[in-house]
Amino acid sequence: MNFKKIIPLTFAALSVAGALSACSDSSVVGADSQDNSVAIGSSSSVTPGSSGSLGEWIFKEKSAMAALRSVSKGTAVTYSHTAGCVGCYQTDSVTAHETFDGVTQSIIDFDPTVRYSDTTRDSRSNVYLAMKDEEGFLHGEIFSSFGVNFKEVNCLIEQEGFNTLYQVYFNGKSAPNYLPNKAFKYLMSADFTLIEEFKKDCILENGEVGGFDGDVQVACIVNSEEVNGVETYKDPYWDKYAKYIIDNCVSTKSLNEFWFPIE
Repeated sequence: MNFKKIIPLTFAALSVAGALSACSDSSVVGADSQDNSVAIGSSSSVTPGSSGSLGEWIFKEKSAMAALRSVSKGTAVTYSHTAGCVGCYQTDSVTAHETFDGVTQSIIDFDPTVRYSDTTRDSRSNVYLAMKDEEGFLHGEIFSSFGVNFKEVNCLIEQEGFNTLYQVYFNGKSAPNYLPNKAFKYLMSADFTLIEEFKKDCILENGEVGGFDGDVQVACIVNSEEVNGVETYKDPYWDKYAKYIIDNCVSTKSLNEFWFPIE
């Protein structure tokens, strides 16, 4: 089996689009994996200046930028959209760190179970988060999305030209890349130590690793099990990779160093 040709970059493009437009908690609907499958190729599939870049986010997410620039240096502020908060964003400059830590912990604590669903378009819940700390540095933008048959966490700050992404999901049976009784995991990161760790974790699960040595993209096919008649996979490493992505989603520039478009 040529693994490189069957691993889908299922929700990567959807993640960025969702992060920029996700206002609804329970009714944000995107194309399913059947419609978005592309094979893992070279790292050129993600390029600096793409929609995952901080510059694009600043340009498009004016409400977030206004919130993060609403307080002076020396005061932290968090801007967030949480699961259960339909169509609303919240700004907190009083307990910014506590809010940031609480929302990120909720992502880490997601139930790491995915279940196969025949639904071709799945409603999803979204969590969106960004904080400017007292020194003016950005933590986030972090975007996480989850539904019945998938979960993902995404740092949209570019690191060495790439955003960091971790996904766990099932492919639909009509997808060309569908494999029975198999779940998929996908990691994109410029941290090659993390990439190697992901490969080792995949092997420990008796999974099959795909991708290119030294590349920023790698995937893993793991066995699922039938639970009450439903294909089910519980990811033992969700909290590990979610925490890594969140902890390292910090800009090396302060907010005032970025270029802002003229209104």
